[in-house]
Amino acid sequence: MRMDVRAVLFLVLCATVVSYLVPNLLVHAALTAVLLVLSGVYGRMAPAVRLLAGYAIGVAWLLVDVHFGIIIPPPMTLALVYKSIPVLLAARLLFAVPSAKLTAGIRQLPIPASVQLMLTVMLRFIPTVASETTEVRDAMRVRGLWTRRWRFSRTRSVLSSTPLCPSSSAS
Repeated sequence: MRMDVRAVLFLVLCATVVSYLVPNLLVHAALTAVLLVLSGVYGRMAPAVRLLAGYAIGVAWLLVDVHFGIIIPPPMTLALVYKSIPVLLAARLLFAVPSAKLTAGIRQLPIPASVQLMLTVMLRFIPTVASETTEVRDAMRVRGLWTRRWRFSRTRSVLSSTPLCPSSSAS
């Protein structure tokens, strides 16, 4: 099945607005279910199921957290996690669109050319940074620099982000 770029962009916009503005948890769960079905229709079910598992854990933990008065992690953090999942589901569909079709779809939108240029650069740059980050992480693993004890270390973040600077400026 073919995805229309304008429809996917509209879906991302709607998912973002609805996800963060709807106070009702049932409506939010319905939005997440609809996005999960759409992900399945377009062949993106495996990542969608992983995000759904994160959504279920976040909501369940938030309900337990609020009911029993536990403050670790804070309810605001859990709310941010579960409200971000529908946006990520919609964004996964957006990043499945080839960049040439994405650019052509953005050019068809009735918005000023300067906004079209910003959207195009922004949306085409994200997959590039993601692939560069994966390459840097793989290189660090091969060299033995990527270990579990460095998981949240400042040194690791500097070592992993520094190679991105020259490779992004060379393009």
